[in-house]
Amino acid sequence: MIYPKKLDIAMTYANKEAAVLGESADIIRNSLLLITVILGAFGYTIYTINRQKKLSDLKRDFINNLTHEFKTPIFSISLAAKSLKEKEEIKTSEKMSSYVNLVSTETKRLQTQVDKILQMALLDSGNLHLEKKTLDLHELISQVAESFAMIIAEKQGEIKLSLQAKRHLITADETHIKNVLYNLIDNAQKYTDGAPRIDITTADTEQNDIQLLVKDHGIGIEERVQKYIFDQFYRAQQGDIHTVKGFGLGLSYVKRIVEFHKGTISLKSQPGAGSEFSIFLPHVS
Repeated sequence: MIYPKKLDIAMTYANKEAAVLGESADIIRNSLLLITVILGAFGYTIYTINRQKKLSDLKRDFINNLTHEFKTPIFSISLAAKSLKEKEEIKTSEKMSSYVNLVSTETKRLQTQVDKILQMALLDSGNLHLEKKTLDLHELISQVAESFAMIIAEKQGEIKLSLQAKRHLITADETHIKNVLYNLIDNAQKYTDGAPRIDITTADTEQNDIQLLVKDHGIGIEERVQKYIFDQFYRAQQGDIHTVKGFGLGLSYVKRIVEFHKGTISLKSQPGAGSEFSIFLPHVS
């Protein structure tokens, strides 16, 4: 015989058990739904990453093939221009000589741009190989500055060297360090209204590094865009800066090469007051 009180207790327990099971089912159902959403998001992320990687590989291969295809005709045009310069009929004709010089100059500019693209592709692929050896940074600065002497003189400008560092031997890849110097000096003379004035100095630091400063008195860079200046393909939209052609690869390349040499680079600039790039490189102990 079941007493009413016991029957009520049994029913209450059954109701509580059913309620707990109902709540548990809701929790399990929500948990499964959440897990499904997480797995779906994870799967989509993996798919997106793989797709982006394939696109990146495709872009890199395309750039490599394109730049290599450009190199042959550029080299041929360069040789042809050089041969034409030696012809007497070209030497005696001021107009023809100016045309040949224009072809030669523009070919060199195109070669520089192609080299920049190829170097960035090598950096992105991780296949860049640095042939490091002991170098005199002061000698490299003097050599690169000398190559700009004629260009700057034609613009009635000047380039001053104040190489004060006493320990100026570095372990570096000569070609790439020269490219770093070339890019910084080239930017300094291009992004200047009127006669370019460029100051290049070196100094020893308390951290046993060598500091290299490249300062110009050009148009400068606004503070709001300075944080993007080392980004690949970025070009500041300020004043008539786009009268100077380029791909926005130079400073990105410079930063990555400096970092490959365990160095750092920073920028100080004000619009109308010029820019100063500061590089710190470890010297030979």
